[in-house]
Amino acid sequence: MKPWSNARYASSATLVSSPPRPRKPVKSLAWNNYKNSAGGAIMNIMKKWCMATAVLGCMTSPPAPAQETFPAKPITLIVSYPPGGTVDLIARTVSHQLRASLGQTIVVENRPGANQIIATSAALRAPADGYTLLLADAGIVTLNPHLFKKLPYKASDLQPIADLAEARIVLSASKALASNNLADLFKYAKANPGKLNYGTLGVGNTHHLLLESIKQQGGVDIVNVPYQGYAAAINDLLGNQIQLVSGALSPPALGHLKTGALHALAVTGATRSPLLPGTPTFAEAGFPELQPRSSFIVYGSARMSKEQVGFLNDAFAKVLSTPQTISIFLENGLDPQGHEPAEIKADLSRMSEKNSALIKSVGLTLD
Repeated sequence: MKPWSNARYASSATLVSSPPRPRKPVKSLAWNNYKNSAGGAIMNIMKKWCMATAVLGCMTSPPAPAQETFPAKPITLIVSYPPGGTVDLIARTVSHQLRASLGQTIVVENRPGANQIIATSAALRAPADGYTLLLADAGIVTLNPHLFKKLPYKASDLQPIADLAEARIVLSASKALASNNLADLFKYAKANPGKLNYGTLGVGNTHHLLLESIKQQGGVDIVNVPYQGYAAAINDLLGNQIQLVSGALSPPALGHLKTGALHALAVTGATRSPLLPGTPTFAEAGFPELQPRSSFIVYGSARMSKEQVGFLNDAFAKVLSTPQTISIFLENGLDPQGHEPAEIKADLSRMSEKNSALIKSVGLTLD
């Protein structure tokens, strides 16, 4: 018997070891029957239910937290002048009406002193979130940078938000002083050098620079007596402890000027004030170039959002347009303002250039 051999099966072995050709999956007749049966219908229903549940889950997922409405808490208004004066009157008049329109308390905080540096620094130390504002005059950006070599802030740190009012400046004299006009004042001052004292609301502010200019132009020697507030200076003027005061045409001076307890020598402005129609302007009195401005402005941090600045500017503008605010301001020698932030910033820049030249001419420095 011949031994067994693989040769005859070689071709078969080759076929077995070759990979099978891919075939399309064939769905059985049973599957087709199931899909069309009640069981298939149930599966379709389950698919639709799962899809609906997924959509409903998306619709009922927690919404993203809403952005906080501004203002959501009380606002602090730091005032650079003491209670009882013009700036305090502006602050409390405006804050009272803002409380009603914004639905939040406006806390007035008086922080006088150091050429408004104390109040300005305090406002800038607070978070730049719009909840701490500063009410000061224009001098914090138009005077202080030229008076101090070292300031704890830069003018660019501040964002003007709203200019609330502009006050005329009046030069008031004690009733004990025989001079009833600037010409007589200069005659007396020249004959009595160093014997007249005038009160200013600190050193290096608008009122101080006005009188320093008068001294230069008149060639007279008058002693400067700085005060922290207008009311205190007027009280000493009434008692003849000082003979001159430069300040706003408003309380606490206005009432005494109207009754004759004090003399008004001159007022700033192109025309006479309706509050003191018998008092000449500085131009009429022989000093046409003496036209300083006293503007009271609300500032915030330069890092505040544009949206908050715009919102607050609108809010202040609405308050300034109310009959109540207009009446109170005009009765106290204040002209309501209400310009846009960009306009205020441009105006402050022009004032700064003018004051820089005046300070250099006077030779004034505070550090």
